[in-house]
Amino acid sequence: MKISQTMKGALALLVLMSACIYLRYEDFFRVANKMVIEQGGDGYKAYQAFLYHVKYDSTYRHFQGMNYPYGEHAVPADTQPALSNALKWVNRHVVDLGDYALGIFNFNMLFSILLCSLFLYLIFRRLDVPAWYSVIVAIAITFLAPQHMRMTGHFGLALPVAMPATLYFLLRFEEKRTIMNSLFMAFFLTVISLFHFYFFAIMGATISLYFLFSYLHKRNRKLLTRYAAHYGIQVVLPLLFFIWWMYWGDPVKDRTVLPWGFFHYNAKWEGIFTSLTQPHFQWLHEKVINIREVDFEGKAYVGLVAALVFLGVFFAWIGRGFRRAPISFLPSRKVYLNSIFYASLVLLLLSFGLPFIIPGLEDLLLYSGPMRQFRSVGRFAWLFYFVANIIAFAWLYHKLQAKKWKWAVWIPAFTLLFFETWNFTRSIDVRLDEIPMGEPGKRFVDIPGIKYTDYQAIMPLPYYNVGSDNFWWSLKYFAGNRSQTMSMQTGLPITAAMLTRTSVSQTINQIQMLMEPYRRPKVIDDYPDRRPLLIVHDVSEAPEGETTWGYLLQESELVYTDGSLRFYKLDLNIYDKKIALRKQEIVDTLAQDSTLFEVKGFRSTQPAVNFVYDAMDGSPAANAYLGSGGYEGKMGDENLIFEGTIPEAKPGVYLFSMWMFINHDLYPRTDFVVVESDPATGGMRKQYTAQSREVLKAIDNNGWALMEFPFEVQAGDSKFRLTFNNRNLRSDPIFVDELLIRPLGTDLYRQSDRWVWKNNRHYLK
Repeated sequence: MKISQTMKGALALLVLMSACIYLRYEDFFRVANKMVIEQGGDGYKAYQAFLYHVKYDSTYRHFQGMNYPYGEHAVPADTQPALSNALKWVNRHVVDLGDYALGIFNFNMLFSILLCSLFLYLIFRRLDVPAWYSVIVAIAITFLAPQHMRMTGHFGLALPVAMPATLYFLLRFEEKRTIMNSLFMAFFLTVISLFHFYFFAIMGATISLYFLFSYLHKRNRKLLTRYAAHYGIQVVLPLLFFIWWMYWGDPVKDRTVLPWGFFHYNAKWEGIFTSLTQPHFQWLHEKVINIREVDFEGKAYVGLVAALVFLGVFFAWIGRGFRRAPISFLPSRKVYLNSIFYASLVLLLLSFGLPFIIPGLEDLLLYSGPMRQFRSVGRFAWLFYFVANIIAFAWLYHKLQAKKWKWAVWIPAFTLLFFETWNFTRSIDVRLDEIPMGEPGKRFVDIPGIKYTDYQAIMPLPYYNVGSDNFWWSLKYFAGNRSQTMSMQTGLPITAAMLTRTSVSQTINQIQMLMEPYRRPKVIDDYPDRRPLLIVHDVSEAPEGETTWGYLLQESELVYTDGSLRFYKLDLNIYDKKIALRKQEIVDTLAQDSTLFEVKGFRSTQPAVNFVYDAMDGSPAANAYLGSGGYEGKMGDENLIFEGTIPEAKPGVYLFSMWMFINHDLYPRTDFVVVESDPATGGMRKQYTAQSREVLKAIDNNGWALMEFPFEVQAGDSKFRLTFNNRNLRSDPIFVDELLIRPLGTDLYRQSDRWVWKNNRHYLK
C-alpha cells in the first residue's frame, strides 16, 4: 500500500511533535497523576471542580462542590463536562478510572497541543504547501499559540486545537458543502464548548462571520437557502442544545446581565504585534520606546514574521483602494482565505473592545444583548493569531517557491519563528507542583479523630465568593487551597464559591452567614439537614477578630489545630443564639442603664445632639425598610441622600450608615460618594467613594442591607453631601432608608411597641 505524502508528513509531524511535547513537559510524563500546575487561584479551583464532579456529583449536569447547598450547573462551574462527564460515564459503566482523573486532566492539555499541530498541518497541506514546510510551521505556530498562557490557570481554555480545527472544518466545508461536513463542525463546536463556553462565543462568531463573508463574496441568492441550512446545523443546532441543557429548568433566574471587566479585559495592539517575552522587543522597550504593558487577557502575539506579512498585505489592500480582495496568491482558495481574513479582522477589532470603548459610546454595551456576557473580549483575538500565521506562511511559500533566492527568506523566517517560539514557551512556568497535604499519611483523610461524615459542608475562613459579579470576596491562597484539597479528598462540598455568573440572591444568602449576626441566615433553611459545618481557618491570612465573622470562631468548638491551620465545628444554632443575645443586651440596656441620655427621641451615651438621623418617613417609596417611607430615585441620576452639616461636629471619625435594597442584579455595584467641603469657599476637604457591596455590615432577609463605613471629619463646620449613582441601571429604582451619621463611640438606642433599636439595627420584640 502506497502511503501519500500527506500521510507521511502527518506521521513525521506526530513523532516530532510528541518528542517536543515530551521535552517541554517532561515532568508531566512522570508525575501528572500526582501533581498540579497551580496550587491556588483559578487553576487549583479548576482541579477541584473537575475532580469533585468526576468522583462525587450524582448527576452529569449539576456540580455540588461549591456554593453549597445550591451548587451550580456543570458548565459555568468549570468542570469541563466534555471530559469529566465522559470519565464519569466510564467509571460507572466500564472501569473505574477515578484514581487516574488528575493525570487525565493534565494530559488532556498536552493532547490538545498535539491535535493543534495536526490540524494546522492539514490546513497547510490543503493550501498546496509541501509536507516538509507544513510540518515546520505547524510545530512552531502551535507552540507560539496564546492558549499556552492559559496553562497557568484557565485550563479549560488551554486547548489550542479549538481554532485550527474550526478553520480546517470550514476549509473542508468550502471544498464540499455536505451535511456530513456540517455535522462534523456542529459536533466539534459542541464538544469543545463543553470544555469552556467561551469557545462557543469565539468559534460561533468565527463560523457566523465566515458564512457572511463567503456569501458576500459569491453573492448568489440561490445559495442563501443552502447556506442557511448548513449554518443551522453548524451553529444553531449546538446553540439549541446548550439552551436546553443549561437553561431549561434552571432554577436560577438572577444571573448577572452585565459582568464586570469588558472595558478592562480587552486586547491592545501592543499585545498583538509585540511581546516583552522576546529579547528584541525588550531592547526596544528599554532603549527606544516604551511598550505599554497589556493585561493577560489581551495578549495574543502573532509573531514578527506573521505581523510583517499581515501589515504588508493589509497596506497593499489599502493602496489598491479596497478594489480587489486582499488575498490573491492562491486563486483556488480565494474565497476561503479572504473570508477567514475578514472574519479575523472583525474579531480583532471586537477584541479591542470596539466600538464600545470609543468615548461616548460606552453605553452601547447595555444594548448589545448576549455580547455583554463575554467580558474578556481580548480572547476574540485568538482567531487573528492563527489566521495571520496561516496566511503569512502560505503566502511566503507560494510567492517565493519559484524564486532562486527563496531560501534567503525562508531560512531567516523559520529561524525567527522558532526563536520567538522558544522564548515564548520558556516564559511560561508550567512545572508541576506537589499538592499540599496530598501525600499519603499527610492528607486530610489521614487526620485522626475527625469523622467528616458528621459535617455537611466546609466553610473556609477567610471566606471567598467570586462569580456573581455583584460581590468580590477574593480568594486567599492557603484558605482556598486547604478547603479545596479537603473537598477533593473527603467529598465535602464548600459553602464558598469560585464560579461564573452565580445567582445574585444565592450569593447574598451565602455572605449573610459571614455578616454580623442580625437575622437568621436564609441559607440555613435551604440546608438539607442540621449537621454542623466544618470551618477551615487559616490564622496567618485572617487573624481571629479582624472581621465580621470573628464571633463564629469564638462561639465554635475547636476540633483540630496544626500551626496556622485550625478546624472548628460550627453549630447552625449559633446564629439564633447570637441574635437573641444581642437583642437581649439592647433590651437590658434600655431597661436598666440609667446613664443613657434622652436626646431628641433617642437614648444616647452622650448628652449632646451630635448625630444626624433621617427616617425618610416623609418621602413615599414603593419599597421602604423601616417606617412609612424612604428614598426612591432612579439609579442613573445623581441621587442626593443627604446634604448639610453635623450638629456639634468635631474633627474625628464618624460612622455613616444607611439601609439600601440590594437584592437585585448590579444593585451591590452602586457607587456612592461622600464629599466634605468648606461652607465658606465650597472647596473640597475630603472625599470618600466606594460601592455598596464594599461596606455592607448586616443583611436582612427582605433584600435590604446595612451600609456602614467610617469617615474622618476634617473640621466641625464642614458641609457634607452624600449621593448614589449606578449608570449601568439607568431608570431602575434605587431605595435607601434610615440614614444615621454618628461619632465613633456614641451609641444610640430607641424602641417601639414592636422592636428595639441600636445604631441603626432593629430587632423585633
